[in-house]
Amino acid sequence: MSSDRGDAGDHCMLIIFEMARRPAAAPMLYLSRKIVLLASVVVLGCGAADAQGVPRDDSQADGGTGGAATSTATDPGGAGGAGGAGDDCPADVICVESLPFVDANTTTGAGATLDGYGCAPDVNEAGPEKVYRVDLAKPGLLVASLDKLGADVDVDVHILEKLDAGACVDRGHWDAVAALDAGQYWVVVDSWVNDSGISQEGDYELTIALNTADAFLDMGLDSTVLDAGLGAFAHAWASGDTDTLEYGIIDYTMPSTQPRFFVLDLRESQMLYAELTSHGEGSQAPGDLKMTGSMSNLEGSHASSVGLVITAETYSGKNGLSLRLDGLEVGFNDNDRSRAIVVHGADYATQKFVDANGYLGRSWGCPAIDPAVHKQLINTMADGRLLLKYFDDPDWLTSSVYVSP
Repeated sequence: MSSDRGDAGDHCMLIIFEMARRPAAAPMLYLSRKIVLLASVVVLGCGAADAQGVPRDDSQADGGTGGAATSTATDPGGAGGAGGAGDDCPADVICVESLPFVDANTTTGAGATLDGYGCAPDVNEAGPEKVYRVDLAKPGLLVASLDKLGADVDVDVHILEKLDAGACVDRGHWDAVAALDAGQYWVVVDSWVNDSGISQEGDYELTIALNTADAFLDMGLDSTVLDAGLGAFAHAWASGDTDTLEYGIIDYTMPSTQPRFFVLDLRESQMLYAELTSHGEGSQAPGDLKMTGSMSNLEGSHASSVGLVITAETYSGKNGLSLRLDGLEVGFNDNDRSRAIVVHGADYATQKFVDANGYLGRSWGCPAIDPAVHKQLINTMADGRLLLKYFDDPDWLTSSVYVSP
């Protein structure tokens, strides 16, 4: 292990800038590996090993732009919502035709018929509400987010399985998230009423996006992996493990010579990063330096671990800015912090190293990334974001509370 063990995490490093909870606009995305990022989804349709794999100290280790499209919606009472060609759009309902969808609106002057939502029955939402109908042609993770609330405005967002407050699937002051099958759903922005009986109605901006398993195939993110990832995120969100929508997925079934560290913005169904990342030398597949062969949660294994983790604080170690990880899955990754498994930058985790050696350098279990982007990526992912480290580990796939059927 590294002699700088007292730094509790120098084996892997990644820096993350803490983003504002509701940035005024989508962040400038890092365009890497010549990947063209696609933004819209249409509803229709660490210590390291050297070049020969010999473990050594980290200090010597070997080591996108997209914008959510504003989609259309029918006027209240107008014709034809998405997925329902020829269907009438109900009066006083906004029918969403494509996703991502953005609508700047107000609850002031709207009707007030819904209250006592099943997912928060004690919250007084008797004020006026705006109702949106969303028809999904395929399953996915539906995300509804609020932004740009007016002064003294307190509205909340709800996802309903039917136009009934009792059929609430999820709600939040800023975000509501639900894993849904194909079908018809409703998003409601409702006004909270304070203890004095005053409705906190007013202006807001609503974004609705659907994240599907095949959304990022063109960018290298396998649909089976993303499907598992979206399910894991939905479970973690419902369990209160996170309240942020930036989400990382590392696909350790891919060769290290291909970008396999993906960072998604689920709020707008965008890919923010697709980067090369190392696996641990203890996870090395026999006979192929590019591939991962196994995972471990054991101290001293120098292996990568599998499963869902949550990012924690950043620190500056001998690899520069680094990001600590806390495992959420007992027996699979709950030793990540004590093993000093962190995200960090490393010269052996670059395309230049791949071009010279034919494979990416190995770490002692950390997902090391290119120093040219590690600060930006860490700043996006730090402080409570989820990161799924995916691998075809039969025990994990069948017993994980996050990904098992």
